[in-house]
This record gives sequence, structure tokens and C-alpha cells, in this order.
Amino acid sequence: MIQLDHIVIAAQTLEQGITYVQDILEVKLTHGGKHLQQGTYNKVLRLNDCYLEVIAPDPDSDIIPPWFGLGNEGLLESLQTPRLLTWVARCDDVHSVVEKTNYPVHVQKASRDTLRWQFSFPNDGGLIGDGVLPYLIQWETQAAFYSLPETGVSLIKLEGFHPEPAFINTQLQHLGFQSLTVQYAEKPKLITYIETARGRKSLS
Repeated sequence: MIQLDHIVIAAQTLEQGITYVQDILEVKLTHGGKHLQQGTYNKVLRLNDCYLEVIAPDPDSDIIPPWFGLGNEGLLESLQTPRLLTWVARCDDVHSVVEKTNYPVHVQKASRDTLRWQFSFPNDGGLIGDGVLPYLIQWETQAAFYSLPETGVSLIKLEGFHPEPAFINTQLQHLGFQSLTVQYAEKPKLITYIETARGRKSLS
């Protein structure tokens, strides 16, 4: 079984992504840092037993980001408005999951500050299933959301849409993820619903 670990809001700049999330959720994003080996930086927000990540290329880095498609100029152009780009699922043994499901990714170690994990992503650094299928993570330290303060906001559900929902749903079943059924739409899209002190909000 795999579980939802975090949702990924991507932006051209971190400031744009933070503003987008804070304006909707009305909650401050105060934690985060740099992924020095991946050329990105982030801010994160706990959502009970998962979290939200705002991520963007680090302007102080010469590294082309190898994940979430952030090294693709075309995708970056599309992020003039930040959006919910993809999501990440955690598992206990990422190598076993990848091998058993023939998932189209390779596994690499990554870190930020004191956090350590193994992360799987495609060789081309792009999105999996146009972003509707997850990246996979295996935490070597305690999962990141445990170290984040409670915020009073929680994830209610994640919805996925794709022009080939049968293929996407089959892949999710192979991964053992049962909390998301993808529906048909002409364009791939994710929507998440989040409960806040001011009611239910959505990010897409």
C-alpha cells in the first residue's frame, strides 16, 4: 500500500507560489528550505497526516531541476499562474514498489536540512501521467509532516482528471492506492479540497 505524502504546488518563483496558496487558504507558510542537489527550494504546510509543498527553481542555483518537470522551459512558461502540478505518495520500500509495478521511474537519494529520503522520478525529469500519477517517496528520516506544526487546516480529498482515465486508474490500482479514482476530462488536472478555519477551499 502507498499513502498520499504531499501535494505539489509549482510556480515560476517561490514568492508567486506562496502568495497563491496564502491568498486562498489564509494560512502563513513559514517552513521550508533549499534542495541543494536539485536546484529547487520550497515552503511547506502541514495538512494533518500529509502536507502541501510549494516549489520553484532556485534562482541562486545553476542546477537544472531534475524533478516535477521544472527543468522544462515549456512547463515553466505555463506556470505564470501557480498550480497544483502533481502529488507524491510514500511507501516503506520504494525499490520494491517500482520493481513489482514496473513503474517508469528511477530512485535517487535526496535531502533538505536534516530530512533524508529516497525519491523516484522519470529519467527525463517530467511528470508521470501528466501529473495525475504520483512520484514515490521513501523517508529515511521521519516523514516530513511530523516535524511541521499543526496549522488547523486539513486535506479533505484529492481529485484527478485525465483524457485516459482507465489507464491512470489501472496504474493507481497496481500501486495499491485506493483513495483516488480519476475521471475523464479533455485535459489532465488535479484539484484538492482543504478544510480551513474559514471553510472549505480548493487548489488546482
